[in-house]
Amino acid sequence: LAFALADRRRAAGSNPARAEAPARPLPLVPWFIVGFLALMGLNLLGLIPPAAAEAGAALAGALTVVAMAGLGLSVDVRTVGRAGQRVSAAVTLSLLALGGLALLLVRLVVPA
Repeated sequence: LAFALADRRRAAGSNPARAEAPARPLPLVPWFIVGFLALMGLNLLGLIPPAAAEAGAALAGALTVVAMAGLGLSVDVRTVGRAGQRVSAAVTLSLLALGGLALLLVRLVVPA
């Protein structure tokens, strides 16, 4: 939201015509975020049946896996290899650090 507002201000400053009458203004917040927040609120209020919430959680997990696979399949390994050893090492270390942090958080949050 902050980045969207900052971009609108920057664009308005560089092009006053755009600030007055944009042809089709971009939303400040993507619609899926609005939907997520609405469903979260409905769930917190107990308006979503437990069976539907469980099914939604399973669907969300499956869609996350599909999205991650899509991202992974769109990576061109040759391009990553041409980026150099330093970039590859930084990516590898970042992934290892994120995995380690996730494992640590799971160990701390989930009872044994």
